[in-house]
This record gives sequence, C-alpha cells and structure tokens, in this order.
Amino acid sequence: MAGAEATRQAIQRILDKVTTLGLLGEVVRQQRIHGRIELGTPLERQLEEMTARQGQPVRQLALIDVSGTLLWSSQPGHEAVDLSDREHFRVHAEGRREPFISEPLVGRVSGRWSIQATRRLEWADGTFDGLVVVSLDPAEISETLDTLRAARSGVSALLRDDGAFLARSAPSPLPYGTWIRRDNLETLLAQPSGTRRVVSTLMAREVILSWEAVPGWPLVATFGVPTEPVLSAISERRRELQIGGSALLLGGCVLLFSAWAMMARRRARRALATAEAEHRGVQAMINALPGAAYVATLAPDGSLSRLRPTAALAAMLGHAAGSVDWRSYTDAEGLKACAEAGLDARRRGAGVAEYRLVLEEGRSVWVRDHLRCPCVLRGEPCEVVGLLLDVTEQRAATAKAMTSAKLAVLGEMATGVAHEINQPAATIALAADVAHLQLSRGTVDLPRTLDAMRSISAQTSRIREIIRRVQLFGRGDDPQAPLTPVSLDEALDGALVLVRGALADASIRLEVDFPPALPPLRARLVAIEQVLANILLNSRDALDAAAPFDRRIQISSRCEAATGFVEVVVRDTGPGFPTTLLERVFEPFVTTKPIGRGTGLGLAIVYGIISGFGGNIRACNGDDGWGAVVRFSLPIWTGGNHGSS
Repeated sequence: MAGAEATRQAIQRILDKVTTLGLLGEVVRQQRIHGRIELGTPLERQLEEMTARQGQPVRQLALIDVSGTLLWSSQPGHEAVDLSDREHFRVHAEGRREPFISEPLVGRVSGRWSIQATRRLEWADGTFDGLVVVSLDPAEISETLDTLRAARSGVSALLRDDGAFLARSAPSPLPYGTWIRRDNLETLLAQPSGTRRVVSTLMAREVILSWEAVPGWPLVATFGVPTEPVLSAISERRRELQIGGSALLLGGCVLLFSAWAMMARRRARRALATAEAEHRGVQAMINALPGAAYVATLAPDGSLSRLRPTAALAAMLGHAAGSVDWRSYTDAEGLKACAEAGLDARRRGAGVAEYRLVLEEGRSVWVRDHLRCPCVLRGEPCEVVGLLLDVTEQRAATAKAMTSAKLAVLGEMATGVAHEINQPAATIALAADVAHLQLSRGTVDLPRTLDAMRSISAQTSRIREIIRRVQLFGRGDDPQAPLTPVSLDEALDGALVLVRGALADASIRLEVDFPPALPPLRARLVAIEQVLANILLNSRDALDAAAPFDRRIQISSRCEAATGFVEVVVRDTGPGFPTTLLERVFEPFVTTKPIGRGTGLGLAIVYGIISGFGGNIRACNGDDGWGAVVRFSLPIWTGGNHGSS
C-alpha cells in the first residue's frame, strides 16, 4: 500500500502541473479570441521554453479548435494538423466534460510516443469549442515511477480505468498497447483502493497488488510485488525466529526498522527535492501570467471567501496583495456578476465575470475574473482557482473601434437617412403650399387648412424622431449604464430608421417575422439597434451580386423559454460566407468587401456586444436558396439588473 500511495502521489504531482498548464492554455486561447496576441507572446514563449526542457514528463501544450485542427502548440514551427480522428478529440466533441487521458500514441506534431491529457473548452452556453491538450512523455513518467519504487523487486504502474497501461517502472520498458486482465480490472474498479493477490499481466505470475485511484482523473496507480519471494521470506523468517528465540526476534525487528527508516529518509529527500523543483517551476508559470492568480473557497450560493491572491495583485491595484479583498471596490452589479460566475463555476466547472473596480483617488480598473472549479461537491463549499486580468485598456480600445465603426456606418447610412427625411419634408412642403394658396386667395377652407397644419406638425415630429435616432446612434452605447428591458420590435424600428433607405436604394425586400408578445431582452436599446443595423448593412452589401428581383433579407425570432433566451435569425439571398472565412467572420478586420467598402469591424463589434450581454452568436450558410445566416441569442429580461457588462 505504501508503494501504491507513492505511485499515486508521483502521478498527482504530474497532474497538478497538467492542470496548471491547462489553465495557462485557456489564457492563451482567450487572448487569441480577443485579439490580444501581443500580450500572449511572452506567455507563449515562456510555455515553449518550459515544455522544451529535457528530462520532464510534460512535452507539449496545445490548443485544438472545434473542427479538430491544431490551433496552437508550444512546440515552435507547428502546422495546422488535422487531429479530428484522435480519440481524445472525439470523446470531448461527443460531449465528455471530464478530463481525459489517451493511451500512448505517436504524436503527429512531435513524432514521438506520448500520452494526451485533455480538457474540453466551452463557450458560456456550454457549446463545444475545442480542447486544451498537455502531451506527456510516458518514458519520463516511467522513469519517475522507477525512482520512487518502495521495493526494487516490485513494479509501479499507471493505467487508465479501462485497463490500458500508460507507464511502468523497471525492470523492462512497457510495451505500448498492453492491457490489464479483465478480472483484475474489475477488482481494481470495485473500490478506490485495496490490496489483492492477482495474476499480473506485466509480470506473468502471481503478485500482491495494491492500488489507489487518482481523484478527478480516469487513472489508477498500482504497485505489485511477486507473491512467491514474499511467502518464502515469511516462511524463512518464521523458521529463523523459531530457532533464534526472542533475542533474535528483537534484533531482527530493530534491523528491519533501521533499514526501513533509512530507505524512508532517502525517499523523503528525493521527494522533497522533486517537490521544490516543481514548486519553482509552478512559481515561474504564475509569474508569467498576464494577471493575478488566486485561490478561494466557493460557497453553494456563488460567493467567495478565504481569498489568497498572488503578489501580482499589488501591481494591478496598488495595494498590499494577500490582505485586500478587491471585490470591496466594486458595486452591487459587480458583486452580482461575481456571484453568477461562481454559480457557473459550480455548475459547469468554469465561470467568467467582468466588472469595474473604483480605487482610491477615483481611479477605475476594469477586470475580467476567470474562475475554475476542478472538483465540484454539490451543496458543499469547494476550492477554486481564479485569474484576474486587467482589461481596462482592452475595453478602451474596443470603445474606440466601436466609435470608428459607428462613424463608418453613419456615413453609409447618410443617403438612407436623407431619404427618410425627404418624405416627411415633401409632405410638409405640400401641406404648406396648400395652406398658402388658400390664404392668398382669401377663400379659406378652414377644415382643409387645419388638416394641412396637423400634417405639418406630424411630419415635423417624424423628422425630429429620425434626427433623435441618428444622434443616439452616433453618441453610442454607454457600457457602464445598467441593463434594461429592451423591446426587439422597438430596436428594429430604430435600426430601420437608419438603414431603411439604404435597403430601398438596393431594391431589397425586408421580411420580418416576430411572434406576438415577445418578451423583452436584457440589454441596452442603442447597442441592440447597432447590432441589427450592422447585420442588415452586411446583408445589403452581400446582395449586390444577386439579381434585383431576388434580393431578400428575412429577420425572424423565437422565444426559448426553457433556456431563458430569445433567438434572432437574419438570412439573406446572397452568395453566403466564403468557407475559408466562415470560422473567422467575427474576428476584427476580416472582411470580403473590397477596399473602401467596409472596415472589417462590424461583425467583430456585434460579437462583442452580444457576448457582453451574456448571449452568443454564430454564423453559417443556409439552404433552400438562403445564403449567409447570422443567429444570435440574448437573455430574457427577468425583472432585475443582472450585472455589469
């Protein structure tokens, strides 16, 4: 049992490093999603150096996208290799959310035998978004097990819970593809730990086998010694004790205890040296993080306590890290966002919140708080790890980009807005001419003149409303304003004030299919108007190549009461998205328009707005004559403010 426990602890230390690297991989992914490659480069370089070191189990950190293509690797010079047929990709793509360990295989990037430790990546709504992979060297794991063996005649081994051997200690290398006997596997899986006499697959004889399950992973650590030498030694010792009497018994016990104590001290020194080296490595990784990491206790209601941040918090907030609770500098909305992120972490293993901290002297810092809950216990507090990132500059850059894009859109809308104003202006001119004619003749038809005056007043109000809409759109959305109930019909009306003329000039027929009594959205009105205006103008540009009689845009919606979201779908009869750009349409500056016809920021800003309101958005190509299709979902208003955005 001591041998099995030593084996499990050695594996657990390796897996702790795997978990840390997995979190760092998610940081790299988030930076790439949000276009922060310039911040990711130092971290990526640090990861490349760490995984390139010889004599350690970790060989590579990688990200695989939703199609199974290698997106990024810590090994320099990697290519976009297709890994969709690999078992560790398929199990997560088919819905597995728990960590997974592959059996030994030859890596397509490294070309060497490796074991893949993987975690599923998801969007906020639980949609699969690829995986983070830590490649392990089975030979190095075997070497680690060999140095920690409790007895030189024994064998330490690591196997999956389906019976596949992953690594083993000496005396001979593990033949990859070896599986444990079915009856032995059933014995090991019957309880998390124990000792049995079994016939060993590796040693081909009866052994005394002890095992320990590895918490949180589909792994079992084992240690076995041959039965025959043990039984012979026991018989021989019994005979010697019978001959030597109690004095020999006492001397033998003292000798055995001394030998055991010496071995234990040597193993302890080796384990301490290994732990200190790993601590230095973990500390280097923590120092390379682009933010402040912390550990805390997560309560069932989503609140955090016993916060233990790293020293990086001091540089971020200007306070003595370790004693400050940074959440005391946010408002009620920020605290509510933190609690919701905590509940998400308990439900799905991960949660994200973005909120503002108001520090001394009025200085404001926007932070994005990433929470990870490795082991969730329903109804009980659990330990979580978190990463706090300063996104103040990122939000400022996003605001500038949104302003630039709004100005570009307003420029495109100028002709359409002029058309919107021309119609009521023409009506006003006609009514004024009628009234003037009657007054100049001296034969006033009072009812007809009053109708003309009322028409002038109504059309003046219409012009005033059009100008108000343009001013609101140009002023933009205030990201610090609270969320409010937003009528989708009202938001579409506001967007059409700006784009209806542009659609009419392009001979585009707009079809609207909104169900009655659609519940309000949890958002902000001007931002949703901008979302709809950007998508409609993108569709207008895509329809340039379509025949004039077949230029249609359809916008529909439906309420998903079970999920608490409203889905909006915008389709057009254009050529659709190019397949080469379909996965990148929401990235900044990605556009199919010719130079001078767009900034490439429209859909990127739409993505940011929808995500900021807790929704999700995706693009695809339709069928039955439809080209591009954009779908987005937003939360339904439930009667209270649900956090900062």
